[in-house]
Amino acid sequence: MRQSERRSIRGPLAVGGLVLIALLWAHALQGQVSTGAAGSVANPFVAQKVTCAPTVDGELEPVWKAAPLARIPLDRHSDPAGMALQVELRALYDEHTLFFFAAWEEDAPAFSGSNFRNRFVIHFDQEEPWPGARDFACLVACHTAFSDGSGGLAHMLAETIPQAASGPLPAAGGWSDGQWRLEWSRPLVNDNLFDVQFDDLDASYRFFVKVFEWVEGRADPVSEDLALVFGG
Repeated sequence: MRQSERRSIRGPLAVGGLVLIALLWAHALQGQVSTGAAGSVANPFVAQKVTCAPTVDGELEPVWKAAPLARIPLDRHSDPAGMALQVELRALYDEHTLFFFAAWEEDAPAFSGSNFRNRFVIHFDQEEPWPGARDFACLVACHTAFSDGSGGLAHMLAETIPQAASGPLPAAGGWSDGQWRLEWSRPLVNDNLFDVQFDDLDASYRFFVKVFEWVEGRADPVSEDLALVFGG
């Protein structure tokens, strides 16, 4: 995905408030681990398998110590150049469910009443069902979290392009003491035909991370590509 496309993700999936979007890149690369909705493992991000799942409450309970910590730099890709902020990201999974925990330092959110605002994105791209399909649709699968405008987490949804019905995701967290902390989960496999499916645990799944700052005239910080892999 081009950097210009990354900077402009405020479309149908980003209507409203605190957004947590998850996007998988779906081009299998020869010689890599994956053969489906997959990507390069040049920058692997490991989800660690656990037998005792975390409680989705926005707190880093002891089970999260099993998850490798990734400190992911985000850049605005504009002047001034250089790292804008750093996101700490963790992932765990069990037999049926994938769990994420994201945290980053930021100033207190400006109160916006009932106007929800996008705050954070993990963006997954989908495979092309046929050559050229991407010319007609974005083929995006997202996890979207909405803030109440003053630092609380209102809700999180699974959203896709093309759109498909999906219920809210278990999620908790918000802003406190200078830091955003967000925890959420989703099934490894669900019944949404347009969503990303983590059905091959030997595959790698490419994604990038983005934080929405909502500063007029300034690009939002975005990471380089990473590859989600499943550890034993």
